[in-house]
This record gives sequence, C-alpha cells and structure tokens, in this order.
Amino acid sequence: MLNKLLGLSLATAVLASGCAVYPDDYQYDGRYDQDRRYDRDHRYDRDQRYDQQRYDQREWERKRMEQRKKLYEQRRENSKEWKKDHKEWEKRQREREREYRKWDRD
Repeated sequence: MLNKLLGLSLATAVLASGCAVYPDDYQYDGRYDQDRRYDRDHRYDRDQRYDQQRYDQREWERKRMEQRKKLYEQRRENSKEWKKDHKEWEKRQREREREYRKWDRD
C-alpha cells in the first residue's frame, strides 16, 4: 500500500514537473490537421509578401537618398555660384564706395 502510494505520488510529481517545464501553449486550437497544413503551405506566401514589402521599403529609401543627394549637389552648386556672385557684388560695392569717397575729398 505504501509502495503504491509512493509510486503514485512519484508519478504525479514527474507529471507535474513535466507540465511545468513544457506548458501547453495552446498552439493547437482544436482545428483539423488539414487546417494546420493549410497554414503551413501558405506560410510561404506570407513570407513572400513580407519580403516584398521590405524590398519595396528599401527601394523607396534608396530612391529617396538618391533624390536627397541630387538636391544636396544642386544646392552646393548654387551656393558656389551665389558666393562667386556675392564676391563680385562686394567688389563693385567697394569700388563705388571708393568713388564716393574720392568725390567727397574733391
């Protein structure tokens, strides 16, 4: 009797520890196997869609970076031209001021 009780309690302890280590995560929700097979077979399509979305996102980011690079280069060229024009303008201004001072002295 004691032996049976020990065996039963030992079996219960092993079973309980197994349930604690491997809990039921409720993956199987009572559907048929063909439903699970459908999910497995269509996982490929989901992965393909996900990969395509990521590819599209990267493509969009690449195009955007190219556009920003073009704009940056364009602004740089414009700023070079502006600096050159501005230097010429300053030079003309200094010449005018010299002329005015010269007239004031006379």
